[in-house]
Amino acid sequence: MRSSAPTKPKDWTDNPPLLQSTLTVSFWEDLQQAGRGTSYCRALLKDQQDFEHGLLACGDKGPCVVQVMRNRLRQISSTKRQFTGPQLGREALLDFFGKDRGLPLGPTETLEARSIRGLSISPLPRAFLPENLTLSWGFEPHNAQLQTAVFSGPDGKVLALALVDGLYKQAAGESRLPAEARIRLFVRDPKRLPSLLPSLQSWAAADALGMNVDCSGSKTRVCTHRSQYHMPIVAYRLPCTPGKLDQCRLPVPKVVDSYATLTLPPPLTTLVPKPCPITR
Repeated sequence: MRSSAPTKPKDWTDNPPLLQSTLTVSFWEDLQQAGRGTSYCRALLKDQQDFEHGLLACGDKGPCVVQVMRNRLRQISSTKRQFTGPQLGREALLDFFGKDRGLPLGPTETLEARSIRGLSISPLPRAFLPENLTLSWGFEPHNAQLQTAVFSGPDGKVLALALVDGLYKQAAGESRLPAEARIRLFVRDPKRLPSLLPSLQSWAAADALGMNVDCSGSKTRVCTHRSQYHMPIVAYRLPCTPGKLDQCRLPVPKVVDSYATLTLPPPLTTLVPKPCPITR
């Protein structure tokens, strides 16, 4: 008597355990990315409630459960596309640079060349902020002291770009940041400065701590200590005439209570705002 071979699912989503595992991981990863108070966070939680009600309505009907999970997986993917915007791309950067791509920052380096050097890892880490903004950042391989951070909108358009030098992991256990630490922020619309600075300031504080500090329990003091650091942010407007960078400097508004938003679940203290709440 010949034994019959196991039946292979027509589609991988016909495997309920695998489907459930994929769905759970996808949902929790998105919750980690979505910030408290963002539209992305609210959409995830609202849709999750509808999904759970759909499962309850299925009862013990297996095909119904599988279909509800399939629909939820597609929904999570659609929500992510809607609220997180596309990954930062070179075309978006070139659009932001415009005619300023060759703006000299020193004797041998331009704005474009320095920016690209600080984005030389892939994929770029990113965090999602209120108003559907995204903050992406990177560094030069084997040189984490040379970084670039980029603010972009839901359509992927770059709104501002920060060149960060000598900051990463320089704050732990120290009374002050090194003199060479600096953040040069370039914007095309100076009116955006007040809304962008709190996120940049908080990101910089986390960056100075090394991005992997556990802020829970007895280590709370390590993260509280960050408030002693004034982040060396200098802002510039674009367009800017080559050779006249100092004339393009903008007054930097005072950032109020920026550090209060710097909280994420351990082990990450990477970015504002607080994580999307799991309970509701």
